[in-house]
Amino acid sequence: MNVYIISDNEELFSCFKKGKEISLFTESTGKIKDLENHGAGLIYADYSSFSKTGSLGVLNKLLKNNNVRLGIIDPDNQIEDPASLFFKGFVDYIGPELLKKGISAKRYFEAECFKPLSVILKTVNGDAALSGDDWDKIEEGKEYYFGIVFIELDNDKDIRNILGMDRATEYSKEFHDYLSDYFGLWDGYLWIKNDFGGVFLFPFDGRHFFALESSLELMLNSDFIP
Repeated sequence: MNVYIISDNEELFSCFKKGKEISLFTESTGKIKDLENHGAGLIYADYSSFSKTGSLGVLNKLLKNNNVRLGIIDPDNQIEDPASLFFKGFVDYIGPELLKKGISAKRYFEAECFKPLSVILKTVNGDAALSGDDWDKIEEGKEYYFGIVFIELDNDKDIRNILGMDRATEYSKEFHDYLSDYFGLWDGYLWIKNDFGGVFLFPFDGRHFFALESSLELMLNSDFIP
């Protein structure tokens, strides 16, 4: 994990401890703009330094960056209502008492877990593009990466024996209609169909894996068959 401590007060830097699987970086407030499109990870910004330079607005901008998690350092106890920071999207608050004790590496992981960073996959092997978060940008004749789900009812022979061929055919259609409606909420598309199941494709933007999310929710819903 990359952790950045942003402050114009170099004395603060020693309060933040290194740890296993932690890459700790220290920068002045003027460098924070370099992190806006960096996919930086976890940033701790010194409120006192930013308030003195009049650049608090850049913190609000960073809050909108999905690749960044932002914590606040408040060495002078300037923030009257620290809890309000969490409502805005900050993941941690470090006051003067915590600074005296020192910030352990465990704290960084706890802050990141408060609002986990999305896993971003920009490319797999360079031969195909990500299909995006919907189907609108798909162009015929090009290769894309998709999410894929195979789903099928067990004991298809028993279903036919119990229901008979006509009712089994009707039941198969009802099942496919249900799955299409259900996975359609995640832009799932029934690509290949068999009697009691099929293969669904999902758009994949490298961040949201709708194939997994929808499948897990379906498995947790034990009454999905009417």
